[in-house]
Amino acid sequence: MKPKTQSSSFNPRWDCTFKFQLHVPELVLVRFKVEDHDYATKNDFLCQFTLPFTSMRTGYRHVHLLQADGSSMLYVQENYYYYYYY
Repeated sequence: MKPKTQSSSFNPRWDCTFKFQLHVPELVLVRFKVEDHDYATKNDFLCQFTLPFTSMRTGYRHVHLLQADGSSMLYVQENYYYYYYY
């Protein structure tokens, strides 16, 4: 699932909601991935973070995003709000 592309923003905000059913939540990984959008060429990978679904807790949270080599990107984080319901 992908949210709408944000253009020319150092502090983008997506305000989107994803809803889906999980049959085996213990096997689910959630990946936050950031790319530099290009119209003429392939999008460039900037950073990402992956975590097990079962480690997510209700409320506002943030994850520190990592570069392709696994090193931390200083001062870069993804904020999200998570709410789980049955």
